[in-house]
Amino acid sequence: MIALAIAPVAAVMITGKIVGRTCCTIILNLGTTTAINTATTDNSIINDNEVKSIARHELHMELEDIFIISKKLLKNGGSICSKLYLDLFNDICDDLYVMLPKQNKYAWDFSDYKLLEIPQRSKLNKIISIFTGSPHRFYPYIYNFKNIIEQVDFIVLSSSILGYGILDFMHQLNKPTICIHHNYEPDFHKDNKTLISLWGLNINRIRQIEKDALNRTAFNITLTKSDELKFKQNYSLDESVKIETIGCFLEKKQIKEKINEINNRKIVISGALCDKQTEDGIIYYLKYLHPIVCSYMPNIEVCIAGRNPSNKLKQYISKMNNIILKENPQNLNEVIKDAILFINPTFSGSGLKLRNMDPLKLGIPVLAHRKSCAGYEKLINLCVWQYNSDADFKKQLICILNKKLKREEIALAKANESPDYYSLKKEYENHPLVVNYYSLKGEVYELLKEIENELGL
Repeated sequence: MIALAIAPVAAVMITGKIVGRTCCTIILNLGTTTAINTATTDNSIINDNEVKSIARHELHMELEDIFIISKKLLKNGGSICSKLYLDLFNDICDDLYVMLPKQNKYAWDFSDYKLLEIPQRSKLNKIISIFTGSPHRFYPYIYNFKNIIEQVDFIVLSSSILGYGILDFMHQLNKPTICIHHNYEPDFHKDNKTLISLWGLNINRIRQIEKDALNRTAFNITLTKSDELKFKQNYSLDESVKIETIGCFLEKKQIKEKINEINNRKIVISGALCDKQTEDGIIYYLKYLHPIVCSYMPNIEVCIAGRNPSNKLKQYISKMNNIILKENPQNLNEVIKDAILFINPTFSGSGLKLRNMDPLKLGIPVLAHRKSCAGYEKLINLCVWQYNSDADFKKQLICILNKKLKREEIALAKANESPDYYSLKKEYENHPLVVNYYSLKGEVYELLKEIENELGL
């Protein structure tokens, strides 16, 4: 049995090492290289249950249980990736226990999981937590589920911050832990001025919690190579610490979006507009980069869309004639679908920026700051262009406009780089970057078995 703790993250693509393939299946190097033959007579659609059966048969899977500790799962970038990891572990195991804050209405269907709800935290309790030292809400309640936890084989934390208190408890129970690191936490908390870091003033505490998680877990998974390098450069890690960049993936049941007609007068910027790093990037764009865009695209209209924009951001936007604000759109694809270009100006934080995949799946090129391109390295100058200065932004914008890319070409580049769960179309079969979901699932399962063997479980 396995236990998993998930926190919101931003992630989108497989970035692990590709070491081999059988038919359409790419094998990621997670310490093992077991291949799964997923070929069928149907070149367009692989039956979900059939591939599950193949994977389980060839890997000799012994299905077990998972226990998950999850922060509130909203339909934003971090939570979407958390839900994807949750689904992956659910496919490996029989029963999924999910410990999460109680909500009147959940963003997703959790009918396949056993929910273990804990009370929401009030604003007062969040403020009190600054003085009590607890960076998350789960530590006091974890003891309530001791009987369930004793039944599992692993704890999987989807944030190093969740290791605070919980790692001590799991070590008392002799439970090996895997940690999924969605960010290099000091950068994230410093740039977003989070409450638990005292608005970025106490980053040393964040560093200590993350370093502790890296040193005390059996295996560490990162989403980008840049975060993995930061761990190794900034922490004194034990020689026994294991870190592997795997990344994340698209929703298993997601179908390719319809390619729409281009509106040559529309550019889109999106994100969680309440996050400081997103706000800072957009305000910089409005002040310094938007004039560059207007000089080359004088009739352009820029739509800024996202969740809960701050008053400061609203004020900046209200002063500009050709900027439209779409607050809390119900369907972001409807906002993006006819744009000629997507710009991601976020220049701080860490981890993968899931928002880049929204335009890519619709065949829209992305122009993003270098900080927002982590994990997308293989797509640079294919359908993602990166900049690191105002002059560089101008150069890359001109490059995109001169290329006049067809939307179908961009969507194909996306499919070739990203896991293609819903179909293994013939034109993708020989491409070295097509990744099949069940191969990934099998490799994660083999990783767990490898850890079990090393620990003598």
